[in-house]
Amino acid sequence: MASSAHALATPAAVEAAGQENFDEGQKAVRDGRSKATISTVLVIAGGAAIAAGAVIYLTAPRARERTTALRLVPVIDDTSAGIGLIGAF
Repeated sequence: MASSAHALATPAAVEAAGQENFDEGQKAVRDGRSKATISTVLVIAGGAAIAAGAVIYLTAPRARERTTALRLVPVIDDTSAGIGLIGAF
């Protein structure tokens, strides 16, 4: 968009349009500059968003490594005794 509007806005293109199309040439210059400004702002905003995402990703705390463990434990009750299995996943 911006590049096609810029091509219409070059001084040679405006001059080739002739004096009778001067207003059209001036409009092409304004449109080209406007679209170029919008494009620049969006590229900068996109770059800033990527940089912010990288900073957040790289500085985020790491999750603790989870370990799987099984334990055999004695179970004693008033009327019974046995072995229990306790696990963490």
